[in-house]
Amino acid sequence: MDTHLEVSSATGTEVIEEIAGAGSRSYAYVLDWHVRVLLVVLWYLGCMIVLRTSDLYGFASDSVSVILWMNLPPGLIYLLYHPVLELLMGGNTPGKNWAGVQIVDEHGNAPSSSAILIRNVFRIVDSLPAMYTVGLITVLMTKRQVRFGDMMAGTLMVMRARKTDEALAKIEKIAGARVDPQTAEIVVELLERRATMKTSQWLSLSQKVLERAGVKAEKDTEKSVRAALQSLLSPND
Repeated sequence: MDTHLEVSSATGTEVIEEIAGAGSRSYAYVLDWHVRVLLVVLWYLGCMIVLRTSDLYGFASDSVSVILWMNLPPGLIYLLYHPVLELLMGGNTPGKNWAGVQIVDEHGNAPSSSAILIRNVFRIVDSLPAMYTVGLITVLMTKRQVRFGDMMAGTLMVMRARKTDEALAKIEKIAGARVDPQTAEIVVELLERRATMKTSQWLSLSQKVLERAGVKAEKDTEKSVRAALQSLLSPND
């Protein structure tokens, strides 16, 4: 069973996403379920206030209209919560955000609109016969821990761990650097690990990197060397 998804960036840096298992998926779903329940409760409270404080006696006499008016929006909230929010949030929902997971395609990118719609249509199958039994079984039995809807849509759920966010931030720095990606990545590592290295060791390694890039620090001091390293990450003029 695969537990990680490796994504190659344009700079050659590998970003490793941890695939979310049944526990993380269930946690995200429960969180979203509570959000839906809260929205429905607020709607019903609002309906009760309106019925009690507004002059709606003529409307209230039609019990069918009242039932439709009160229950149609909660039904739409239940049915459209996931597809609408996932479309608006690029494969995310409030519950997924809080649980630290996100839907991606097989290449680690945000899923397309069609993929989101497909996985939500097949949510009906995953929920059979009750309590997402089919979905849970497929998650436990498939290589990438995906439910039936994910298989049909070509999506999977990954953990948005801190390491992943740091890697993405590093890619942004490297992508705009004036040097090649490999050198830029070394520069980023040197700047980030300065606190864990001896000054002499850090200066020695930094000078070698600067020599490789054809840049010379004004002085052989940490401040000057740091400034020279940072200049390598600045965009080309």
